Amino acid sequence: MSTAIAIATPKEDESPLIQEISLDQIKPSKANPRRRTDEAALNELAENIKTHGVLQPILIRPVDADGYQIVCGERRWGASKAAGKETIPARIVNLSDGEALELAVIENLQRENVHELDEALGYKALIKQNPEFYTVETIAAKVGRSISYVYQRLRLAELTPNVQAAFYAGKLTAGHAIEIARLQPKDQERALEECFPGHRTTKAILKDKDPRPINVRELRDWIQREIHLSLANAPFDVNDPNLVLAAGPCSTCPKRSGSNPLLFADSIKRADICTDPECFKQKRDALVQIRVSEVEAAGEKAVKVSDSYVYYGQRHAPGILYRPEYNEATAGDCPTIRRSKRFCLLLPLWASEGAALKESMKV
Repeated sequence: MSTAIAIATPKEDESPLIQEISLDQIKPSKANPRRRTDEAALNELAENIKTHGVLQPILIRPVDADGYQIVCGERRWGASKAAGKETIPARIVNLSDGEALELAVIENLQRENVHELDEALGYKALIKQNPEFYTVETIAAKVGRSISYVYQRLRLAELTPNVQAAFYAGKLTAGHAIEIARLQPKDQERALEECFPGHRTTKAILKDKDPRPINVRELRDWIQREIHLSLANAPFDVNDPNLVLAAGPCSTCPKRSGSNPLLFADSIKRADICTDPECFKQKRDALVQIRVSEVEAAGEKAVKVSDSYVYYGQRHAPGILYRPEYNEATAGDCPTIRRSKRFCLLLPLWASEGAALKESMKV
């Protein structure tokens, strides 16, 4: 469906005539999906209006006896004020709140310089206003886009304030923002700092006028290495609803990539990826504690070992043996070797896809 067909249109009995309306009688809409203001562009438009006037009338709707609200054309209204104009050409149309918001969102999309985050916030505002009517599917039909496109745009509206600020300021590209939007809030902040290796804090990133981010492929690789966790390699039973009661089973978790095919269609080919490493760690730790309790109940002392190495700058977790602090024996190394549940092999604390929890061997 084309955009021109999808948008709300005035009723036939409404006057299409253009009128000169006083700027003081017009107020901007608080629901305007366009949040970013480019002062340089606004000043340029004001200078153009001084010379040529407003070439395209704005669209307004009556909101009280003496006033109007802008539906489309807030920049032209603001630039006309800056240019010292007293009136502006406008077309007055009676629209409901829903029709006005839809028209404002669609009108913004028709402009080449609309910011992706403004687009996302516009879609979110439509759904919030009337969730029964505006769904991802209906919005996709109205704007002439795929359902996956609209769904991924909506995720941009869930970016943390710091990431939104960096995105609006042009420090992140749309590609960076889309990758980060798939993450949980805490991991979004981590990813933002990872994008700028030369900056130690988010504040430093936002303060720098021209920071140089890593490319999108490098960011995606980091996310898949450090945040996305393979449920196929999980040491615990992903179908167990009782391991961490608050989390429930991984197999039906909405944060599992397989539960969000529209969001992860272009980045994760496997359907068994956990996108919440904190929850994954809670389940892993719960399983370790169960194993430790079993060992102690048998009258032995449990020893925790990890199959990873402690590299320079990494913290050595207390009470855990790391390679090469132990040797893992195998059957046949010595005739006195026997299996024991005394040793528990842990996932690396910092790795995304470590080896599964398993029994080691004891001499």
